[in-house]
Amino acid sequence: MKHIYIAIVCIFGLVINSYAQTETYQQKKDKQLAGPSPFQKDIEGKTNRILYQDSLVTVLDGNAAVNQLPVHLLAVPNKRITGLNEMTENETWLIGHLVWVLKNEAEKMGIDSTGYRIVFNTNEDAGQSAFHIHAHLLGGAKTGAMVEQSWRNVQRVKRATTDTAYLTTTTADAFLVKMMGQWQSIDKADDVLMRCEPELGFQYMKLYYRRLFPQEKGPAKIFEGTAVYKPTGNNQYKANWYDTNGDMLPVTASVADNTLTSLWGNEQTKQGKTIYHFLDDNTLEIADFIKDKSGSWKEFGKHILKRIW
Repeated sequence: MKHIYIAIVCIFGLVINSYAQTETYQQKKDKQLAGPSPFQKDIEGKTNRILYQDSLVTVLDGNAAVNQLPVHLLAVPNKRITGLNEMTENETWLIGHLVWVLKNEAEKMGIDSTGYRIVFNTNEDAGQSAFHIHAHLLGGAKTGAMVEQSWRNVQRVKRATTDTAYLTTTTADAFLVKMMGQWQSIDKADDVLMRCEPELGFQYMKLYYRRLFPQEKGPAKIFEGTAVYKPTGNNQYKANWYDTNGDMLPVTASVADNTLTSLWGNEQTKQGKTIYHFLDDNTLEIADFIKDKSGSWKEFGKHILKRIW
């Protein structure tokens, strides 16, 4: 029994560690916590965003910074608390007061009858970027899905073989189904994330790629690209690639065994290829090549990614 208990603890520990914050996010958090609250100037009235304030809470116009919905308010405790994880039992009344204030603001805005959402974001997966606990009040239009839908849609793809409601040309394609999920580089220095998910009624597969390039000074440079693949039969695919360098390139691709070879560009643009090769079901090697003036392929990047989900 003792050995079983130790095994369970070890397995549980591995699960917990798999959800650790990324190093980049932790560095950003540490840097912000070393300085004043990002809302300090707002709380002190040094900006023009205040809509309501009492001795405990300040309510700000969220759309003055980033437009989200017609109504977007931020409620911030005047006392800095990093996030929900750092809240103590003695501060529960403060958060209750904050929600009560937002309820009153929703009534003032006239969205209490049509509906609204109150959201607290905590740490990386929730997208917390300001490390002073705050709640978003969102309304004035449909707020949309409760969460980003990628994970859910990938799970639906995995059910496609038994649930005919999701069985389409794309979900019946064994290779594309195998690609779907979220992938991350095993080498932290690469800092690559890739996500493959169904798109537009499960008729296409959308591939999203992101890589961070650390800079000696300032924030990391972010490169992002997206391609939408459609099967055309006989293990052939067509796609279009768009990225933050401003490139818009046609893609033709084919599958052989455990490898997808994507040829991108044409004679009027740069030309290259990306090879996605499965080392096993949960490990993917990606190699990028560019065609030089002589027509030869020159490799300019190679990464090994592990499946996250």
